[in-house]
Amino acid sequence: MLSRFNQTPPFVGCVDDVKFRFESRVEAFEVLFKSRSELSEYSDQCEKICERLRQTYDLRNYLAHGIARYDVATEVFTVRRILPTKEDPWNEVALDIPAAATIPETSKMSLFCQEFMHFARDISERFELEF
Repeated sequence: MLSRFNQTPPFVGCVDDVKFRFESRVEAFEVLFKSRSELSEYSDQCEKICERLRQTYDLRNYLAHGIARYDVATEVFTVRRILPTKEDPWNEVALDIPAAATIPETSKMSLFCQEFMHFARDISERFELEF
């Protein structure tokens, strides 16, 4: 969405570039909606979306940068990743997630994705972003 705003009038040039880090993209998205008068009516909805995304940072980083294993006997997902520290550049950390705990979270994430897609579609249609 950020890249489309950058290429579509009246937004040409309003975003310097598409940020690489997930956290930076969320911040750029929020700044865009707060700083452009054309988007002011969507600002509150954007703020809520960004806040919900921020709540997923840690889990997202584990899943994007880690290795997950599932233990059938215990029904637990273990996600391991390297999280360097000054003392140990190969510091390995793990996150254990009981399989039963994923069911309500998966439902919440599915609803959130649907809400975001409706938001994105409305923005795309209104500003002819064509995505």
